[in-house]
Amino acid sequence: MRAEPFVVSGTITEVLNGDGGAGTVVRIDRGALDRLTMDQFGWVTKDGKPIAYIKITSLGSDFAVAVVTENPTIKKVAPSLPVHFNVDSEKMPGGAPHAVTQGEPRFIIEPAFDFAGHFSQKIAPVREGSLWGCINDSGDFVIPPKFTEAGTFGDGLAPVKTTDTWGYVNSTGVFVIPERFEEAREFSEGLGLVREGGILKYIDAQGMVVLSISADFVGDFHEGLAFIKRENKYGYIDRVGAVVIAPTFELAGDFSGSLAPVKTGGRFGYIDSKGNMLIPPTFNEAGPFSGGLAPVKIGEKWGFIDSKNTFTIPPTFNDAGGFYDGYAPVKLGEKWGYINSSGTLVIDPVFDDADEFRERSAPVMVNGKWGYIAAPEGSAGATAPANETKRKPRKPR
Repeated sequence: MRAEPFVVSGTITEVLNGDGGAGTVVRIDRGALDRLTMDQFGWVTKDGKPIAYIKITSLGSDFAVAVVTENPTIKKVAPSLPVHFNVDSEKMPGGAPHAVTQGEPRFIIEPAFDFAGHFSQKIAPVREGSLWGCINDSGDFVIPPKFTEAGTFGDGLAPVKTTDTWGYVNSTGVFVIPERFEEAREFSEGLGLVREGGILKYIDAQGMVVLSISADFVGDFHEGLAFIKRENKYGYIDRVGAVVIAPTFELAGDFSGSLAPVKTGGRFGYIDSKGNMLIPPTFNEAGPFSGGLAPVKIGEKWGFIDSKNTFTIPPTFNDAGGFYDGYAPVKLGEKWGYINSSGTLVIDPVFDDADEFRERSAPVMVNGKWGYIAAPEGSAGATAPANETKRKPRKPR
């Protein structure tokens, strides 16, 4: 015989986004609510009477995030109001775990560096003091700290700077392209962006100039296009340098998933490779798509939309990165953690800073030092396609 549901209660501690009505996102002190599950429905009371219904959208170790659902008799919710959930009493004593829970991070390289970049081709740039070197996935230096600046490997090469100029080294630290550039960036889609003699250029892996550009600024190539800034407006060029989308935008980001974030009229939307605005400019900030989702900011909070402009993860975060290896960094309060594509916290928000996953590891900062954590085991949900993990698309700038 099935036992009657058991009611557990908590309290709304903060309204994260919204005016208290339908769609409002709230933070709940879980208290005795340690058996809640994702998508579970509950209700809010005032003076002992129900005033609204809520649905769990994210679970933390000592809190939950919920959204107020549509209801014709809804009254606005506010902090300090109690919330209640029906929990199957048969599951209460033993405590079956949540369907998906977050957990403590698993460090694969302990925090010991003053800065750390992504792994690429099993090598990552790190800084000790004022000098940069490169480590392997065991945390051992394969290139000792000797550069004043260094970037991530792409196409087998990494940009490095030792004095006043940049060059490119291979995975053993040998210069393949000598230092001769005033600026240099990581290779993307077979081309590296450099500034030489004050001119912006794209070079190949042998250091030969493929394309010279007259512009204030240009981006890396992604999906065959790179943004370009001329006369304080942004557009896009193709690989032969032809302008394919006229510079009309206030800001522009990289293409990813056939869409790029752009700013027009003070708001961000997304265009396709022809320059058509497919997602209207309604966001305060926006990042590139990865794993089928894009981080966007409405008001003061970040959430995630799909390519149809549907919020799959409500805007509840103070900041957010993209989905790579199936997980995205998000900021709750002053700390960073990681969620999966369902919006569930899978790694506790305990980091002072955090970056996106690459090659199943992510650089994170704790107490001023950077190390690397492993991606959680098991299914992650949204995962960036292979071509997206080679070179991270950038937010608009």
